Amino acid sequence: MEISLLYICFAILVVPWGIRFFNKFWFRPKRLEHSLRTQGLRGTLYRFPFGEAKQFAEESKAALVKPIPLSHDIIPRVMPFFHRIMTQHGKISFTWYGQEPIVILNDPESVKYLLTKQQNIVLKPKPDDAAKILETGYQLDISVNLGVQTTNLSNLVVAFLIFHQLMLPSFSTCCDELITKWDKLIDSKEFSELDVFPEFKSFTGDVISRTAFGSSFEEGRCIFELQQELVLLVFEASMNSYIPFCHYLPTKKNKRIKEINQEVETILRQMIEQREKAILKGENTSNDLLGILLQSNIRESQEGGTKNAMTTEDVIDECKLFYIAGHETTTASLTWALILLSMHPEWQERALLKI
Repeated sequence: MEISLLYICFAILVVPWGIRFFNKFWFRPKRLEHSLRTQGLRGTLYRFPFGEAKQFAEESKAALVKPIPLSHDIIPRVMPFFHRIMTQHGKISFTWYGQEPIVILNDPESVKYLLTKQQNIVLKPKPDDAAKILETGYQLDISVNLGVQTTNLSNLVVAFLIFHQLMLPSFSTCCDELITKWDKLIDSKEFSELDVFPEFKSFTGDVISRTAFGSSFEEGRCIFELQQELVLLVFEASMNSYIPFCHYLPTKKNKRIKEINQEVETILRQMIEQREKAILKGENTSNDLLGILLQSNIRESQEGGTKNAMTTEDVIDECKLFYIAGHETTTASLTWALILLSMHPEWQERALLKI
């Protein structure tokens, strides 16, 4: 009798857990795979238990150590895994990162359709551990049957429209400072070699810090440096994300990731509290992104729109997103633009004629 009760208790505890486990790691991914294939998409088979995460990490590491010729064909270097998937399965295909399918769209018309059909786009928080640490805002998720907009971003859109108009002087100032710095480096020299990538990293950090936090420029620089370290640590961690529970292990890197995240949030929270007090006192703080966001948010709350108002955590997330999304992408784009100009001197001449 006691043994039977023990078996029953064991079954009550273990069976539900087992069902959830197999649903997450097998049944749900296979249902999603079947749904994608019935819609005509081609892609890789789901691999239990972590999809193509290991292949993604291995191919990315292998590509980074191989030199490439100077050409426009850079996709195999910067996106080797996705390049292979598109080569094998087409420009519209899918693969797996963990238990989540990734749909690849490398067709301009499909991308245009996706971005103009907002009723088929659902915004939801990113689920993976790396994204939770970076808090990079929201990811676009394609909803096959549901046309629901789960997050109201109206005041955020308005804030960025105003921000775009007001921040051009800051952009111009940073550009003038960079050009002056380079002029001094090459002054009175017939030939000078300059590594522009670190220069642009510093430049974009200055731009973001000034335009996002204005008068709190030094705090902005501190956040920028911490976020830089965080991105590198999370990128390294993502290469091992196929290892079960690796993000929860008390390693030196994982501890540092949490420390940086907490430090950034503390700095931003203090800045937000100071700005909110200044705004409520009637001071003008709308000369940077943080001020614009907070003023728009307070105005929304005062008009009774608390449902659409952003929380402090939302504002913190958007400030982080501004750094993450705006820094590496801009640095890489500016560097690649100079490479292209050096490859095509005639483009330089045409650009000078436009100035």
